Amino acid sequence: MVNSCFHGRFLSSNIEFMHSTKIPCEQAVVFFKLVNKFWQKICQRYGEGSPEFWVILDHNPQNPVIASCSEHGVYFNLGLLRTTLTLEEDVASRLIEELYHLHEWRVQGIEPSASVLSDENIQLDYAKLVEYYSRDYKYRALKVLVEMTNHPHWQEFLSLVEKNREKIS
Repeated sequence: MVNSCFHGRFLSSNIEFMHSTKIPCEQAVVFFKLVNKFWQKICQRYGEGSPEFWVILDHNPQNPVIASCSEHGVYFNLGLLRTTLTLEEDVASRLIEELYHLHEWRVQGIEPSASVLSDENIQLDYAKLVEYYSRDYKYRALKVLVEMTNHPHWQEFLSLVEKNREKIS
């Protein structure tokens, strides 16, 4: 992200926030407040932890990556949206998944192997998306997403992923 706006640790002493200048600060702050809220909910459910990490909010329609997690933080690209979900559902699902991955990694000590780590790509067709979520670490995050949102779309998708996991095991 060449043009960015750094907000630092204004909501939490352990989370640094930065966003693309294509996104107004007011909108970014709303997003960052959601990040903080979901992080607290995940910590309440799956174990308290306050590792230091960064959150980058981007708006890049040319980048096929819609969300990503690394050991040091999470990246969200709102330049692309999932067409099967409303904006709110899409944003909530990305936040829950990536923050849960980060929680597993930094709080629970579950480190995914480098061979399975990959970014969620908007260009995956439905069959590839089912395969992608059949990976252990994505499957765990999908189960958390279903539990925290109780949304029919994700419940149906979880059923498909579970059928696929049975088939490949």
